[in-house]
Amino acid sequence: MTAFMPLSYNLFLVAGSLAMAVFASYVSFDMARRVRTSQRGIGLAWWAAGSLVMGTGIWAMHFMGMQALELPIPIGFSRGLPFVSWVAAVAASGVALELASRKRLDNARILLGAVAMGGGIIAMHYLGMAAMGMSPGITWDVPLVALSVLVSFLASALALLIFRLLRQVERPRRTGYQLAASFVFALGICGTHYLGMAAASFAVGSVCLTADELGGPGLQTAVAMIAGGLLVVTLLTSILDARLQRAARRAAHSMHESNARLQAANAELQQRAFADPLT
Repeated sequence: MTAFMPLSYNLFLVAGSLAMAVFASYVSFDMARRVRTSQRGIGLAWWAAGSLVMGTGIWAMHFMGMQALELPIPIGFSRGLPFVSWVAAVAASGVALELASRKRLDNARILLGAVAMGGGIIAMHYLGMAAMGMSPGITWDVPLVALSVLVSFLASALALLIFRLLRQVERPRRTGYQLAASFVFALGICGTHYLGMAAASFAVGSVCLTADELGGPGLQTAVAMIAGGLLVVTLLTSILDARLQRAARRAAHSMHESNARLQAANAELQQRAFADPLT
C-alpha cells in the first residue's frame, strides 16, 4: 500500500487567496456592467481589459492557493504551464464577459457559459497542479476531482445567474448586493481550487522536479501586488467612467430642458405677436 506525505496549508495564504477571489469577483461584476452599457467600441475595450483583469485576479487566487500548500519537500513550478493556466483563466473570463454583455441572458446562454467558464477554471487549476512536476506523479482521488469539476460548473452558472439578477437592482442598493454576490462566487472559485487540492496525494519519496524554478515568498508577494494593483486600478477607472457617464447624462438632460424652455418661450412670443400685430 502506497504511503503518502503529510501536508498542511498556510492559513494566511488561504485567507489571502479568498480575499483575492472576492476582490476579483467584485471587479468582474463591475466590468460586466461596463461592457453591457458602453458603446460598441468602448464596450470592446472594456471587454478586453475586463477579461485580462478578471482572468489575472482568478489566476492569482489560484496561485496563492497553490503556494499555501506545504509539503516536507521543496516545491516549485515550471515556467511554461503557469502561463498556459493564466491564458485559460483569461479565456474563461472573456466568455463570461461576452455573455454578460448580451441584452438577453436566458437559461440556455447561462448553461453554455457555465460549461465554458467552468472548463476554463478547471483547466487553469489542473494545469497549475501539473506545473509542480512531481516524480512519481500525483495520485488523484477521482470522486473529489469530479466534485471539483461540478463545483466549478455550478459556481460559473451561479455567477451568470447573479449578474442577471443584479441588472434588476437599482443603483443605490447595487453595491451591497454586488459585494454579497462576489463573496458567493469567490466561495465557488475557492471551493473548486481546494477540492482539487484535497484530491491530490503525494507519495512518500516523491520529489518536485521544478523546485528550483518558480516559487518562494518573493514570487507570492509579487503576484499578489501585481494582481491586486491591477484590480484596484481597473476598479477606480470603472468608477470614474461611471461618474463621467452620469455627469454627461445630467448635462444632456439639462441642455434638453433648456432647449425645451427656449422653444416654449419662442412659441409664446410668436403667439403674442400674431395676436397683437401692432406691438
